[in-house]
Formats: sequence, structure tokens, C-alpha cells
Amino acid sequence: MLGAREYASSQFSAEDIQRDQQPIVTAKMVELVTEEDLKLQPEARLGYGAAIVDLMKMPVERFYYLVLWVSGQHTHDVINRAAGMNYATYHEQLIDPKWFERGYQTATSQFVMAIVGDDRDDNSQAVIPALSRRLSRLTVEQQTELSNQWFQHFNSNLKGGRNPERKLKKTSDKNAKKVEIDENNQRIGTFINREMTHSFIKDYRFADGEQLLTEYNYQGPDFTRILDEKVKKELEFKDRTSLAYAIQRFVNQPMQELLSIAAPMEFYDTLYKMATNGRDTIGGVPVTMSTDKADIAFIVDKYYQDMINRLRLPKNIATAVSRLGILNLAGLKTNGDKAPVNNYRANYQAKYSYVLDSRGGNQVYNEVTGQALKVRYGGVLEKLYQQLRKVLMTPVLISYTQVRNDLLAQINNGGEYTTSRDVVKVDLTDPNLTAQDVAEQVARYTIDQLLGLVSKGQFDYEKGMYSKTLKEFNRMIRLDPSVRRYGGSRYRLLLKQTRHVYFWIYQSSFADHLKPGGERAEVDNHPNAFVGTDPRMVANLLKNIRVTHRPAPTDWEDSIRFEDSVIIKLMHDQVTTTTEFVEQTAQSVRDVINIMEQISGSGSNDLVEAKKQVAISNHTAEQAQELSVGIQPLATGINQDDLLRINLVTDKLRKDAMASLNIVNQAFYRSQMQAAGIQLAPAKPAKKSQANGQPDKLVRMLEQSSQLINEIKRLKGQVDTMIRDGERLRRKNQDGMMETYMAINQMLARLTGQKAEIDQLLTTATQAHAEARLALENKQRDTAMQSANEVLNLRVKVEDLTQSLEAQRVQLTELDK
Repeated sequence: MLGAREYASSQFSAEDIQRDQQPIVTAKMVELVTEEDLKLQPEARLGYGAAIVDLMKMPVERFYYLVLWVSGQHTHDVINRAAGMNYATYHEQLIDPKWFERGYQTATSQFVMAIVGDDRDDNSQAVIPALSRRLSRLTVEQQTELSNQWFQHFNSNLKGGRNPERKLKKTSDKNAKKVEIDENNQRIGTFINREMTHSFIKDYRFADGEQLLTEYNYQGPDFTRILDEKVKKELEFKDRTSLAYAIQRFVNQPMQELLSIAAPMEFYDTLYKMATNGRDTIGGVPVTMSTDKADIAFIVDKYYQDMINRLRLPKNIATAVSRLGILNLAGLKTNGDKAPVNNYRANYQAKYSYVLDSRGGNQVYNEVTGQALKVRYGGVLEKLYQQLRKVLMTPVLISYTQVRNDLLAQINNGGEYTTSRDVVKVDLTDPNLTAQDVAEQVARYTIDQLLGLVSKGQFDYEKGMYSKTLKEFNRMIRLDPSVRRYGGSRYRLLLKQTRHVYFWIYQSSFADHLKPGGERAEVDNHPNAFVGTDPRMVANLLKNIRVTHRPAPTDWEDSIRFEDSVIIKLMHDQVTTTTEFVEQTAQSVRDVINIMEQISGSGSNDLVEAKKQVAISNHTAEQAQELSVGIQPLATGINQDDLLRINLVTDKLRKDAMASLNIVNQAFYRSQMQAAGIQLAPAKPAKKSQANGQPDKLVRMLEQSSQLINEIKRLKGQVDTMIRDGERLRRKNQDGMMETYMAINQMLARLTGQKAEIDQLLTTATQAHAEARLALENKQRDTAMQSANEVLNLRVKVEDLTQSLEAQRVQLTELDK
């Protein structure tokens, strides 16, 4: 069933985008049977027993679909992947399988609730909520202790700093060190096997004696005792076959194996890469220049995800495990004189990352894209895994940031650190090495390797030939032979903030002669300055959708491919409009900065803060241009999910661009008023006209423009609601008539385009209204009148959109019938 190549390869292609949106169990959505029902209904007993037998062999990759089924999703694809072989066998044999289904679902619901619990219950004793609470209660000191000891345990057993991404291969007979290498590989393989069953974390205790991961004993409802001998014999029950044992086996074996080997091995892999090639972490990862430990700990906790994104860590469990070649023990001799293990069960890398068929453990491939299908773990397990990763990584990020910032302060303050201290690289062969040691030594070694830039900068400054901008510095470091070792061909692959740190160190010897915020490089890459922008948002989008051809839909393909020229044109127009809008906004940011420099000079605090938005808005424009070029291969057709992804990205680019402009405009208004000698004060209510006691025309216009902005906001909420309703209706009709399904998709495409138009209207109106209010406060009535008119002139478009949305709302209601 689950492993059937024909079924899985045709169904998995459209689910990536939905994985993080799947519900966690909030209630038992199926109609469960009672003990009395089981006693009276033989089909219910058969269903309950069949479920237990299937759950006894429950693999961790099937759990995701079991959660969906229990949550109320009863589509054929979910049931086929959630249920086991006995469900299929007996379901087909029964004339009326209603009681069988209810019995089966009762057992599966008890199984899921024991593990997932009810997310509305903060005191749930289910496995995952209880473990999550234990993780969330750990102090920084406990996190550090666990992180250090778990890393040390793995590092001491992977002697020699073994690269976790490389498979342990059998050595050629011609290799002079064959015996030594084979023995080392065997020892590592034995260690990995041991961790699967007797892991470090199961025996680990904190200083207060508390354990994080313990042997689980289920104490909840179990109706196994009610099953009669006839059912047990029919289903071939063994002595230990029961719901309780099925739950305990799943928790104590596949689930704990995943947490015991995958999480710490990925953690070890991250530190291994930092130790062997960590120069990009020097600027790209830290998000503060603070040297205060408490401040650093607070910022790391608050902006942890930003730092993880910059480390380029995998987004999910399957992707993380797929990189760990060391977990593939197939063909490796691991236990004494026994023969090598050649069966696929020893390939833990594939087991926990790819969908495998039930016959020979072969990977299942998507016949549309040709890609191997990865395991879906769903939000429940993914969230727990990410929480464990955060516990391990937080102390490393704190230690690394602390040491790096201390050293940069020494470089910046009085030239205390200007020449190399001959810091040696991290020695991973040291069995006593801890995670904290690695983080601190990587920071020291990487900074020390860059000290030559200090003398280079001093030399260039004294000769009057120093690089004045980051662009000039980037060119110099790639081409100048004297600093080639810092750059070379791989320099352009570094994160932009890392290059800022290089430039900052280069300037350190003559920093006092540079203007802050203008000529002096900025290092503090606090996430607030990036308004949440993902630097690889567009690149990741194009990586997923960049295809030149896909076959036309068949009766089994549930991903609808749009080839309608109107929809393709709509997509291109939307991206083109977004690109133009973002580029114009970036130009506006630069124009405002130039005016501010003329008004207040280059040293004001407002100008320093505003200048940070230039780089951000330019980066947003670059992303928009990248998207505009990247969608060209989609001219022949586009998948429905890809269309929605593009809509989300264009919406995000517009919001990012406007966020930068709003920050700059606010700074400009403050500087303009200060230059005019006007003290900032809260706006006062407008005075009534002395002549007739009525508000004057300008005040009325401002009130009308404010009302129109509220109307646009109402439209924005309406279109968002309609898109959600449309997506719900599309899911409801995915197995229905193709004509209805296509009509809903086309409506969603129109609504998405109108959403972008409404967003642009709201941006234009809000900005013009703010300019009018400011002009009024400065007694510039003509300017205020002109800006207010700009808002009111949008009324025709707003009315057209209102009518269009009302018509589509009626159509959506009809489709729902």
C-alpha cells in the first residue's frame, strides 16, 4: 500500500507546499466505538484488532498520514498511506464495513492521541507535548551542558573528525592502510548501530537528576482485552500483540531512533563544517555586535531562526538526514566477524529521508519530476525535531557570537589586535573537545586569518589608494595578488554580511578618518534591519519550479497545469508590475536619502538609520529582477501550486520594498521638521472655520481620504477571505468534476491578481495621505490639497474592484453549492 510505486509516485508531487500547513490533532474527529460496542459488534472487534496488528509494524514515515486521518482528513490518498495491509484486506471482504472502519479508527485514534495529544491541553501527558515541555524548560546552562556532552560523545566515537556527509566505504585491497581504515569504519558503524538502541540521550541525566528521554510505558485506554480468541487467531496475534505494546514500540524504537541519531548527527555535521570551512559564519551568522553575554543570549533566542537560515541548515528532517551519508551502513561489516550487512534496513540515511518500496527498500521516484520522494514527517514531529535542534545550537551560537564580538572590539579599539596571534585550526581528533570549544576556536581562528586585511588597509590608506566602497573592496580582494588568499573564486559565494566584516576589518586602521554610517562599513546585521527578508527567497522558489516541460495532466495527476494564455499573461504581468514597483521604490529610497544629506548632513542619527534601507531596498529589487528572469521557462505552462508560490513571493517583495520606504520617509519627515526648527509634537485636531463653524475643504478631503483608505483595507480583508474560501473549496472538489476544479483555480488566479492591485492601491493611498497630513501641519495647503486629491482619485478603481469582488463572491457561493 504505502510503498506501492505506482501510487506514491503519482501523488506526492504537489504536497511540499502543504507540509507545514497540516493540522495537529485538536480533537478526535472520528466517531469512536466504546467498550460496549466492541462486545456487541464482531466487525468492530475485527477492525480494532486489524489496526493493532498494522500499528505493531508502524514506520515513522507513515505517522504523518495517520495524524491527518485522525484529524478528519478522509481522502483516499490519506487513508491509503495511513492504513496498513489488514485494513485493505478486510475492508474489501465486508459487505458493510461501517463497524470495521469505526473499530479500526478507534485504535488508530488512541494510538495518535497517546503520542500527539490534544494541542489545546497545556498539561497533556502525551509523548510529544511532554517532551516538548521538558525541552522548553531547559536553562541556558542545561542546554550548554547537553550540547557539549552530546557533541563530545559523538566526536570521541567518530575519531579523526569524520565527515558525516560521506559514506563509510569498503577500502580497496591496494590501499596500504586498508586494515586500519576498515577497522575504523567497522567501529563507527558499530557505534551508529548502538546509538539506535542504546543511545547517549537515553542514559543522560542533568545535574538535577532529570532525564530528557526515558523509556515510555503507555497507561492509557487499550481495548485489546475485549478481543475474542477468534479475532486474535484470524489476525495471528502474538503474545505481546496489544495496542499498548504497539504504542510503546513506536515511541521507544523508530521515534526515539530518529531523535537519538538524526538530530545529534546533524548537529555534529554543522559543527564539523564550521570547524573545516567556517569563514562564512564570521559575518553571516551573528546578528549583533554586543559583547554583553546576557544581551547576546536574549538576541540569539529571539532571532534564532534568522541565524539558522544564514547557516543554511535544512528546513526539515528528511532533507537533513538525506545529507548524512555516514548513516548508510548497507554493505558495511559492523559486528565482529559477521558478514557485511547488505540489506536496505541498515541504510538509515535512506530509511529516514526517502520513501522506500516494501519489496526491496528501493527509492520511489516521482514520474513527473524524476526526483526521489522524501518522507513527510508533518508539523508534529518536525516541530519537536526543530525544538531539539534549537536546544543544541543555541549555546553554540551564543559562544561563537561572544568570542567574535570580543575580538572585533579588540581590533576596533585602539589597535589592540592588529597582527596575527598564530591561532591554530580546531583539532577534531581531540576526544575532550566540546561544542563550545569548537564555536570559540572557530571564531578565534577565522578572525586571526583575516588580520592581514588590517595591514593591507593601512598600507592602502597611507598610499591614498584605499577601497572606499564595498564594491571597490570586493573587486580588489578578488584581483589583488597580495590578498588573493582572502578572496579568489569562492569569495563571491560568501554571504554579503561576511563581506561587510572583511571590509570592516580592512578599514579598522583608518576608521577614525571615515564618516560613520556613510564611509565606515556596517557590521551589525540585526534582523530588524532586514525587515524579515529571506535573502534566498526567490532563489528557493525558482529552484522548486524551474522546469521547461511537464507532461499534460492524466487521470491520476492531481496537480493541474495551467496552459491558458490569459493565466500565463496574468502571472507575467504580475511579476513585471512587481519588479517595476520594487525598482521604483528602491529609487525613491535613494532619492530621499540624497535629499536628507543635503538638509541635515551625513552625521545625523536619522540619516545613519535610513541609509541601512538603501542596501535592503536594492536587494529586494535584485530579487524581483531575479524572479522576472527566472519565470521565463514557465511560458509554456505553470502548475497551480507554483502559481500560488509566485503570488506569495511577489506579495512579500512589495511589502519588503514598502517597509524600507516607510522607514526612510519617517526619518526624512523628522529631519525636515528639525531643519525647519519645528518641534515634533502629536498632531492636534483641526480647527473649525471661523466663518461658518464648519471644517474647511482640506480637512473634509483628508477625512474622505481616510475613509477611502479604510474602504481599501476592508477590500483587502475581503479578498483575503475569498482566497481562503476558494482554496478550501478547491481542496473539497479535488476529487470532483474537472470543470469545477478548473473554474475555482481560474478564480483564485484572478483574486490573487486583484489582491496585488489592492495592496498597491493601499500603499499609494497611505503614503499620499501621510504626505497631506504632514504638509497641513507645515501649513503647506497647496501641497496638502494635491496629496489628498491623489488619494480621492483612486475612488473609481476602488468602486470597480468592489463590484468585481461582489460578482466573484456570488460565483464562489454558486460553486460551493
